[in-house]
Amino acid sequence: AISQPVDKADLSNRQLNLMPESLFHLGDRLLSLNLRRNCLQSSKMTPDSSASQRGDRLSGHLEDIQIFRNLTSLDLSENFLTTLPACLCRLRSLTELNIAANQISALPNEISNLIKLRSLYLYNNRLTELPDSMTSLAQLSVLLIAFNRFEELPPVLACLPSNSDVILPGNQLSSIPDALAQRLDAGGIKRINLRFNRLVAIDSGISLGLAGLTHLVYLDLRDNLIETLDLQPLSHLEFLSCDRNRLADIFVNGTALRTLLLVENKLQSLKISPPPKRLECLDVSDNRLDSLPDCLWPSGRASLLRLHAGGNEIRRLPADIWRCVKLQSLRLERNRIAELPAAPAEAANGLTELLELCLHSNQLTRLPAALFHLTPALVELNLANNQLVELPKLPLRNSGNRLQVLTASFNQFSDADVSFLAENFGSSLRTLLLAFNRLTEINDETMLQFCELRELNISGNQLKTLPSTLSRLERLVTIRAHSNCLQRLPDLSDSPRLRTLDVGCNSTLSGSVRNLMESRLSFLDLSCNQQMGMSMQDLASVTAANAGDVEALLVQRPRNPEAEDGVGRRLTRCFLAQRDRDEATRVTKAGGVVTDDGRVNGQCTRMLGWSSLHPVVVPDPQVTQLNLTEWDDALVLANRGLWSHVGHEVVAAEVLKVAHPVAAAKRLVDLAQSHGSSGNICVLIVKIRPELLARAPSFADEDFAASSSVFSFDSDQSEDRRDRLACGMRDRLASEVKHQELDADLAEALSGDGGSTVPDDRSTTWTWQRRRRPSMSKRSGIGAGMSGLLLRHVHASLTASDVGIDIGSEWKTKHRQRRYDGGGDSGDDSSDWELDWRWDAGSSVGYPATLDSRRSSIPGSQSASGDAVDFELRESLNSRAAPSAVATAAAPASAVNLGHPHRNLVDTGTEPEAPGNPVTL
Repeated sequence: AISQPVDKADLSNRQLNLMPESLFHLGDRLLSLNLRRNCLQSSKMTPDSSASQRGDRLSGHLEDIQIFRNLTSLDLSENFLTTLPACLCRLRSLTELNIAANQISALPNEISNLIKLRSLYLYNNRLTELPDSMTSLAQLSVLLIAFNRFEELPPVLACLPSNSDVILPGNQLSSIPDALAQRLDAGGIKRINLRFNRLVAIDSGISLGLAGLTHLVYLDLRDNLIETLDLQPLSHLEFLSCDRNRLADIFVNGTALRTLLLVENKLQSLKISPPPKRLECLDVSDNRLDSLPDCLWPSGRASLLRLHAGGNEIRRLPADIWRCVKLQSLRLERNRIAELPAAPAEAANGLTELLELCLHSNQLTRLPAALFHLTPALVELNLANNQLVELPKLPLRNSGNRLQVLTASFNQFSDADVSFLAENFGSSLRTLLLAFNRLTEINDETMLQFCELRELNISGNQLKTLPSTLSRLERLVTIRAHSNCLQRLPDLSDSPRLRTLDVGCNSTLSGSVRNLMESRLSFLDLSCNQQMGMSMQDLASVTAANAGDVEALLVQRPRNPEAEDGVGRRLTRCFLAQRDRDEATRVTKAGGVVTDDGRVNGQCTRMLGWSSLHPVVVPDPQVTQLNLTEWDDALVLANRGLWSHVGHEVVAAEVLKVAHPVAAAKRLVDLAQSHGSSGNICVLIVKIRPELLARAPSFADEDFAASSSVFSFDSDQSEDRRDRLACGMRDRLASEVKHQELDADLAEALSGDGGSTVPDDRSTTWTWQRRRRPSMSKRSGIGAGMSGLLLRHVHASLTASDVGIDIGSEWKTKHRQRRYDGGGDSGDDSSDWELDWRWDAGSSVGYPATLDSRRSSIPGSQSASGDAVDFELRESLNSRAAPSAVATAAAPASAVNLGHPHRNLVDTGTEPEAPGNPVTL
């Protein structure tokens, strides 16, 4: 039954093939009908026969809609229609018709009968032309024909009233005929959107036909193929967007210009004449400009609100920039600026309304002494990745400063700068990023002044201790202090809101983890604070497959010894329509609509699990396979939190600067944050050592049987290698003794004296009865004790991504272990517990720990009888690759990382003197 107002009926999303009989009881009273997202069927019924059945039972087919003679609004979008039944054109009362997102290739000529039609939505179909009869629709004011297959502008557009918008993104237009342009101009058309077409203008001999549209106020030409553009005749133009074209030259009339967007082109100069006195927003990011346009000074300075010119080759700034008194956002990142100009005397008050100043990745060596005086309203300041030694120390005139976010990582700031920030901005700063500077000590009183601080990043410095007053900062949520020289940690168990603590890569750090485990932390990283290692099978080849935002980069060392930077080779593809024209073509042919951010319904064009958007969004991955060479240094996997803010070449250079993959991954996370990335950031690095590319010793499957204790080497295995591997195992066994106390502390903190149950994020319960320290096995190995098994589960919280890495070799290990019930050995073989995991060539990456976590219970300890086969020595003998690392900016689930050998997928046996230390979450 229809329990809605009698003049409206909403039957959307009902999966209807036929309309319900109760709907027809409304008859002439129905004014609005919404049938969106159904599968309505058509029939061959003639209008006369359908009409004769009024009062009788109707079939419910699409044609029966015509009995609602007073209908004014009809929505048939997303119904898989291939044609519009001509009988529906008899609904002369219709003022709004929506047949978008179907598969209609042509409209009937009878559509001209809808003489009262005002709004017609035809986007996302397969139309190539519109009937000429539509020119008689005198009241039509809204016509949306985006994402169809038009190669020419339909003549009906010239008949639209002057306040109408011409919206044609996602078609196949290459130009606008001069005759039609004159007709559009005569009709007074003011707004045109031609995004995602095929507009091309190579030189002055090929015209787009836009010069004749003299009444234009709004023009959107994003994502086309335009190389040169002359819009000087458009004196009324207020808004122009030409992002992501191939523009090398552009001429714009600045008489009425307010917004000019020219992102990602090839511009070396910008010509605006006359000077834009009303210009409010200018974005020329990612071009080839060596200076800001002269036309801005002095005419445009009074009105300019936003100036973005990042990613160019600008070396110097004009002093007139301090006269832009209304400027609110100034972004000049990724240029070659060595210093900021001094403010002229007549601009002594500076930029009093500036809220955002972004100068990261330049060549700044000093800042103006009066910088903070000239920007009293500044809220966000980014100075990262420069060569700054100190902040300007000129005392501030008042205490009303509002600076909330300061990013100053990758500079050379000292302890005195932290004290200056605490004194002047301590009451306002919420985010303070000072990673990779020259900090040696932050005293307790200084830290206590940052009373509003939420996030603190002081990684990569030379700090030996953290301030004990950190726990008294009531709003502090995140502390990142990895890659320092920390020897101990303060008691942070009383910190009320602290959720993330990263103190990895502090080789001298020691102490108990009890107070940390008892705190409210959601993410704790203590990795690389002991001599612990990890290795995987040798990487002889690599296969990368992606569908989504995650990308993989192969970092290669420079082949020329004199070269400083390495090379980054992309193994994956970025599935955004605005950056991949072939992908945009596929989406539009499949009937999809690409939004302004290059996505489909907010998603990448290729994703897993989005069957509701198929065939527009497909799960088909981009697959790349290659053999590794001696020049290959590392594999970098990261999500868009890194790639959208840091270029591939920059990532390659940063990875080559740091030998350890953990430190490199953490450094990239900090670099992305310093470049403005504020979302989730995940980076995984796999180091490749050229001397380990040779094949490892191979073992047959039977050599890994649970009852076997004999190791089989290849015939060509040398005596020296066997001795070296044995030496490595002895060193690793010796290091295990050093970790016993840490194991005991952690297990006691987690479980107490008795038994315990630990739930994981997959709703799986792991249970043990009593804790027992790992014992030394009689069969050349160490036992996998309870705490090791527990933390292997804890480390399994690494979330699977859309990128898989296949290491081109097979790895299978079985481990059988008797259940320990607290009183001795169990004689019941049915209680045996088995780990069985495989890494096969030709498949996506497998994470063995995730398989472990699906077991329902865990034995309490290794069997004392020694019946359990220890697989660690075998893994070491068969492991040849370098360590891997993963680093994240945030993690939603609870995680503990101690970098212990027992809790890694495999352990290193190739280089015991300098084992790799993984970071897992």
